Amino acid sequence: MNLPPKYRLLVLLIAFIGAFAFDKLWLSKHVSLLSDILMLKIDIKCPGISALTIPAFGLIPVFLIVMVIYTLTILPYKNLKDKKSWVEVKGKLKGVIWGILAIPICIVIGAILYLLVEKLFPETATKIAEAFGASLSFFIMDPKEPVLKLEGSIACLLGLITGLYILTKKVK
Repeated sequence: MNLPPKYRLLVLLIAFIGAFAFDKLWLSKHVSLLSDILMLKIDIKCPGISALTIPAFGLIPVFLIVMVIYTLTILPYKNLKDKKSWVEVKGKLKGVIWGILAIPICIVIGAILYLLVEKLFPETATKIAEAFGASLSFFIMDPKEPVLKLEGSIACLLGLITGLYILTKKVK
């Protein structure tokens, strides 16, 4: 199948939406242990707009489903026995995995940088920066009690955007 990169990005998005729906509609009800092991909730806020909240979802099943679907789009179906093609597939998979990991890493870096320099800005600038933001909540086994919650300002939102940009560049 070996789709062009612009279609692979679309496949990643559709795979994420499908895996998210599968996790929320079936997996969390029938195999909740697998879905609840490690969960993530994302909140994005902008002034004048109600907050966008992606409800807590199981990271492990969603990640695995997305990677399986992505792998199916890059397999060298015409030359399955060619080792060079499989090396290329491994390189593409590594790039996408690092691109996906870049999203939370960039958000964490944005949060840390903001915490380090927020005292240097005037109070008005700090209030404006905190009106925007992205926050991540990680849950283990209990979607009501976050184990780790990163509440951020515009720096976290910029980290989210940067991470998404890196992901788009890593999809080859």
